[in-house]
Amino acid sequence: MTAFKLGAQLYTLRDYCYTKEGLFDTLSRLADMGYDGVELEDVHKVCDPEDIAAHLKSIGLAVCTTRNLFGRTEFDEAGMLREASLYGSPGMGVGTTNCDYSVYGLEPGLRAFGALMTKLTEKARALGINPQYDLHQHEFVRLPGDTEPRYGFGNVTYPIDIILETTPEDFHVAADSWNIRCASLTVPEVLGRLSGRCDIFRFRDVKVRPNDLMYYTAHLDPCICGEGVFDFGSWIPSLEKAGVSWITLGQDFCTRDPFECMKASLQNVKSILGK
Repeated sequence: MTAFKLGAQLYTLRDYCYTKEGLFDTLSRLADMGYDGVELEDVHKVCDPEDIAAHLKSIGLAVCTTRNLFGRTEFDEAGMLREASLYGSPGMGVGTTNCDYSVYGLEPGLRAFGALMTKLTEKARALGINPQYDLHQHEFVRLPGDTEPRYGFGNVTYPIDIILETTPEDFHVAADSWNIRCASLTVPEVLGRLSGRCDIFRFRDVKVRPNDLMYYTAHLDPCICGEGVFDFGSWIPSLEKAGVSWITLGQDFCTRDPFECMKASLQNVKSILGK
């Protein structure tokens, strides 16, 4: 039996969280399903985080990380830190790079991002919080000027390598199965890059539509975790080796009741983990 905690990606249930009553009911239902925790996203717009923290405590639901768009990181650090502290969250999402700091800003832009995140990490560290960077596929594109032949993942410097190089060890990365697939990489090789700096791994599964026989060109539909093409069980040793403590479950959209989908995902992943 593995020691991973299982969290819910609240984004899956976003349509039920636009009011205080809806948010609290959603969180309570997740706790009743058996989730250990949740990734909170944009809920500060619904009601005061102090009220949310009190409700979370009353239902026994932890917050494994908050999630924020990068734009908020630039203008509301104080609010982000306050929320993570109130929730007792070990992680605080900082979004992903914008155009100025991503590959469009070239290596100087990435290094400027690293300097910005280093300052934020120093503030978060004092509160016992790890900033959590949302890893997407654009952290694995070829930088301009990279024309050397590639002989495997380990021989290439990617944008994510520059981000890791220019930030402290307690600036962490939250990885995502869907985005790793979009980068045409494998989970073990990416986690090898992130070892010791990846607390959260997001399970998002996909299924191939009938008659779409070419996997890399097929239309892939989000689906319940464990009902698609990803072999989550084979990733467990890599997740353990990398130091992942939370696996969170979700999907971008659902073809049936999202609460039923979240419950089914939890049951399927528990079975995979032997819980």
